[in-house]
Amino acid sequence: EAELWRVVRTAARAFETYSYMREDGVENARNRAWLAQMDAGKHLYVKTAYRFAHPRGEWAFAAWQLHSLAPRAELAGQLVATAEMVGLHVRSVVDDGTAYGSTPLAIQREWRGKGAWPQFVKRIAREPPDTRFYLAADSQEAYDGLLGAFPARIERTPRACPAGRGAGCEARDAAAIKLALVDMLNLARTRRLLGSGYSSFSESARFYGSTRGPFRWLDMHYLPPIEIAGVDFGNERVSPTRSSLSSSA
Repeated sequence: EAELWRVVRTAARAFETYSYMREDGVENARNRAWLAQMDAGKHLYVKTAYRFAHPRGEWAFAAWQLHSLAPRAELAGQLVATAEMVGLHVRSVVDDGTAYGSTPLAIQREWRGKGAWPQFVKRIAREPPDTRFYLAADSQEAYDGLLGAFPARIERTPRACPAGRGAGCEARDAAAIKLALVDMLNLARTRRLLGSGYSSFSESARFYGSTRGPFRWLDMHYLPPIEIAGVDFGNERVSPTRSSLSSSA
């Protein structure tokens, strides 16, 4: 993320760049009502953890635009989830570095504890025994724990969690971003989600997984159901995994 942000910021002739993120220290981050002034001759790059508001639109238009985006062949070939599966997004690693800027660590720790993989076990066990799942997680511990608890029922996208990059699988280089997109698109293909709180990743997968109406001017859409760990299920006290990953990783 940081690498991409630096690149687009230096390519001023090609990109209009805006950030809503506090750690970037830009004026836009303090004015959430601000709207980008699009230059038809430039690409638009917006860095934000918030959904866009724009003058053209209700959700139907936004959904139409979202579903017009198609993954490149190298990524599309890794989409294995189906509409019969339930999506699992396990977000449990606390970032003790700089990736989230001024986000209070206490809030992170609370929600990452709620999203730890043991919170999902009882909820998954309530599903019919023939239910299959797609799992996206940010720690090897979560993959090992859930794959061990529910053998032969979980699909995932293989990834390495190398030493020196924190305790999780949450690296932020270009290759990791591609894997994250594959995870999000796979989650979006499932019929419903068991997700993590304080995470736009769960939300993004849900919105991308919505179905659209046949015409963009008709407000017809369906959002897959989602349950959030620590809110809709799971109440065990679990210590979150820690990471020292920085935003420059």
